[in-house]
Amino acid sequence: MKKKILGALLLISLLFPLTKVNAAGLGISASTKSTNPGNEVYIKVSANGLAGKFQVSSSNSNVLSGGGTDWIENDSKTYTFKAKTTGTATITVTPINVAYSDGSGKYTGSKSITINIVKPREKSTNNNLKSLEIEGATLTPEFNKDTLEYTAEITNDAEKIKINAEKEDGYASLEGDGEIEVAEGANKLEVKVTSETGVEKVYTLNVTVKDANPIKQTTTDGNYTLVKRAKTLTVPEGLDSEKFTQGTFKINDTEIPTLENEELKLKLVGLKDENGNIYLYKVEDEKITTRYEVITSKGLTIEFKEPKKVIEGYTKKDITIDGKGYTAYQQDKYKNYALIYGTNLETNEDGWYLYNIKEKSIQTYAKDIIDDINNKYDKQISDYKMVIALLTGLSGLLLLILIIVLLTKKKRKPKKEKQPKIKEEIIDKKEIEKELEDTKEIDKLEIIVNKVEEPKEETKKKDKKGKKNKEIEVSHEENKSEFLNTEDLKEILNNPKIEEAKDEDEMDTTFFDDYHHRKKKKR
Repeated sequence: MKKKILGALLLISLLFPLTKVNAAGLGISASTKSTNPGNEVYIKVSANGLAGKFQVSSSNSNVLSGGGTDWIENDSKTYTFKAKTTGTATITVTPINVAYSDGSGKYTGSKSITINIVKPREKSTNNNLKSLEIEGATLTPEFNKDTLEYTAEITNDAEKIKINAEKEDGYASLEGDGEIEVAEGANKLEVKVTSETGVEKVYTLNVTVKDANPIKQTTTDGNYTLVKRAKTLTVPEGLDSEKFTQGTFKINDTEIPTLENEELKLKLVGLKDENGNIYLYKVEDEKITTRYEVITSKGLTIEFKEPKKVIEGYTKKDITIDGKGYTAYQQDKYKNYALIYGTNLETNEDGWYLYNIKEKSIQTYAKDIIDDINNKYDKQISDYKMVIALLTGLSGLLLLILIIVLLTKKKRKPKKEKQPKIKEEIIDKKEIEKELEDTKEIDKLEIIVNKVEEPKEETKKKDKKGKKNKEIEVSHEENKSEFLNTEDLKEILNNPKIEEAKDEDEMDTTFFDDYHHRKKKKR
């Protein structure tokens, strides 16, 4: 049968020779057909079985710019276009002197693709849930997208629950839904919705798994309930989980699961608080004793312990590391550092360790390091105080100077105008004293000078014929020019009428009038 089929095919091939199928052609594709202004669009041009120049251009360069003319031979090339503004542009590939690579003829076809440039969509701020439920349980209160906390109870045999949640906005992200493991007692679960803009909203589910026979345990840290499921106990981070085995610890005829490490001589049980947080506690001499807390950083794993003696200047503080509370010791002025007392689980040595809260790192405590930190801090505070004191003093000084300037300016009297210089010789009292040396004459001279300095108006006089003379005004300056000459003063002093005058009243203006009269005659 097979031979007959092969023979028939051979006969057909001889009667109808195969015609060459030309698979050559031009292709165009885009990285996207819709984008926003400012983005780039990549256009790929494929020339299969073709050779020649191809022109790639945009129908609207104001909307989408780019392109070029290149030789392409049985290959492809990618062009980058820039989206400038909203609109539509068509990218076209046009052959220029293009032929089939096998020489069978000229190729004249062209290809195009349309790109839409649209206004960018504003990011959504919606971070609401559309629905929320726990399979097999009832939420209290009834779900509302604006209510963020709920409670629910499930049967004591449940080890897992399924949370079904649906977000309102397709651009938001959702986490915390699906199958979640639970333990007896309180379980605090969270469903988180994050909007496209990055804003979170947390829905809290307080799920209680009913415990038919809860075992209460009171410690120095508070009141707890013993964990009865081994699956809910986890080895502390930083410790080798392979070195831990599961065991049991019996309380009130009830088997309680434990985590045990023969090398570290550890036996741990789980205690749960009212919020569903589980803590590991040591079992020593068949009794639950202290909380087992470890922290790991840079190769150091420290088990927290209560110190026998606290370093002077430090007080007990609760610090949070990776969301868990720990006991440490701090100085109020050093908020970023804490001292931890514990056992190095690698060397099994007890001691103090310095924890950097900001960097989350541990290093062996060295007193010189702490003293150096303290000294630097104290010096910095001292420098700050000094600068503040200097600034305060300078401000006070400037204020005082300002007050003095204002008061001085207020009390300053206006300057007297300078009197014109008198060309005549100015009387010098001391010089007159030397020349005359007569106390009586000096006293009279002072009277004369005082009278000269007070300008007076010469009174009207009548001549012998009874006719009135014109009023003669003698100014202060004229008096000075007439009387402030030393020779004239001597002449006045030698006047017998002045010699006979006993007091100032007798030295009336008659002497001066007489003097002026004689002076004018001389002229």
